[in-house]
Amino acid sequence: MSTAKVPEIEYAAFDAMKEVASSLKAACLTRAAEAGNEVESQWWIRQNWLVEDMVGEVDATDIEAIRSAAALFAQRLEALSTEHKAA
Repeated sequence: MSTAKVPEIEYAAFDAMKEVASSLKAACLTRAAEAGNEVESQWWIRQNWLVEDMVGEVDATDIEAIRSAAALFAQRLEALSTEHKAA
């Protein structure tokens, strides 16, 4: 069985996307821990799972898919950060 060779730029971009996703997952789990009730806590935990699922679906050889996912994760992370500062 052969393995597809991933160009360095895609590899670096994929790694960077995973770092942003990791930060977003941490923010979701922090929100879950801070939640005032079980329903809200579970919602944040499910958001964490959604990010995990999305990372798993990104093709590591498709630079546009990687960039799109990274942009989405970064946008959501920024929104959570802004919401947290306002609270």
